[in-house]
Amino acid sequence: MKQITLYRPVGQKEFDLIKTSGFKRFPPRLEWQPIFYPVMNQQYAEQIANDWNTNDAFSGYIGYVLAFDMNEDFLQKYAVQNVGGEIHNELWVPAEELEEFNDHIIADIRVLKIFKGDKHQEINKIKGALFGLAIGDALGVPAEFNKRNQLKIRPVTDMTGYGTWNQPPGTWSDDSSLAFCLAETIAEGYSKNNLALKFIKWMNEGYWGARHSVFDIGITTRSAIGRLAGGVTPELAGGIFEEENGNGSLMRILPLVFLIENLAIEQRFALVKEVSSLTHAHFRSVFACFIYTELGTCLLKTKDQHSAYSEMKRLVNNFIQEHDFEQKEIHLFSRILRSDITNIPVDEINSSGYVIHTLEAAIWCLLNSQNYADAVLTAVNLGEDTDTTACVTGGLAGIVYGFETIPDKWISMLARADDISKLSENLNKKITMKETA
Repeated sequence: MKQITLYRPVGQKEFDLIKTSGFKRFPPRLEWQPIFYPVMNQQYAEQIANDWNTNDAFSGYIGYVLAFDMNEDFLQKYAVQNVGGEIHNELWVPAEELEEFNDHIIADIRVLKIFKGDKHQEINKIKGALFGLAIGDALGVPAEFNKRNQLKIRPVTDMTGYGTWNQPPGTWSDDSSLAFCLAETIAEGYSKNNLALKFIKWMNEGYWGARHSVFDIGITTRSAIGRLAGGVTPELAGGIFEEENGNGSLMRILPLVFLIENLAIEQRFALVKEVSSLTHAHFRSVFACFIYTELGTCLLKTKDQHSAYSEMKRLVNNFIQEHDFEQKEIHLFSRILRSDITNIPVDEINSSGYVIHTLEAAIWCLLNSQNYADAVLTAVNLGEDTDTTACVTGGLAGIVYGFETIPDKWISMLARADDISKLSENLNKKITMKETA
């Protein structure tokens, strides 16, 4: 029996559904898609994928060229339709017949080519950042407070559950919840007051909680959000004392890079200070967030983490020279700004909840990694504040290596993955609109 190869250009959403089927079936048509149309040759499929899908927001600005085989006898019921030039031949399969059509696909649907539009790179970085931080967080949650020597014996190598907080696999903590509150605030049109309201709603109702509840919250963060709930303005709510320099604002600050990327450095610093100060207003916490977001904005311009690190140091050191900051505070960041933290031995990298420890550990893990999984697992296995170290590392690693490099297994296990994907799309739309305004 003669077989015929057909082709289908698809965007990201349809590809994900095909992948979920084990590359066996095409998904049902949407209401506004009465026809399923496979095309008759690869050239035509590539033309659609490259010219249409890469410029289409619904496709995620990416086009996949797929191929699959079917028996010629079954296809006789569908007349070949020419819709333009010589190569523009396709079959028109009514949506209600797609299930039967799928039943006659021989073997697997294959990926031949992938075309990526310029805008795909932006959404890929946003999804990489948001999924990257949440997956790092979820990997670390079961192992939080474990000592490094314990993890040397039994290292974390995969997504697990329960452990320290008795949470199911794929559960992220307050780190990601508050980062998503910030991302959503930016997508809606940034407002510090709106951000404060989301923080209150998270603490009181589990808004943006992995399981719609709160199982962990830092002392400084709890106190600050309590002040916000009591009517204190965002500018005055954050902790101002030296002992309030935990990593509670650093862990949630990453989405801000997509808002401030193209602003002047003075404006970047001002917004970082404003967002950090809702919970952590001491200079040390603010400046740690500033260094981290400067590295993040540099990574948006180059995927080479070592080049981005060098550029961040240049920008931040020049900024320091132009301001009368307390040198005692600045000196605390010397291992990052005055030397190359890449070369510091792992035994000298701390991983407690102190903001400078988390910042150093995250940058060290990123610079000593070869891929996303390597970065976050290294961070988790440093021990102690495992979820936050891996969250802060994972967000940057997601930007560097891209969403597509995050293991599918981890994405499939992540709580509220669909919500995070939708949030990424909304944030991308807002940023894209801002850039074209």
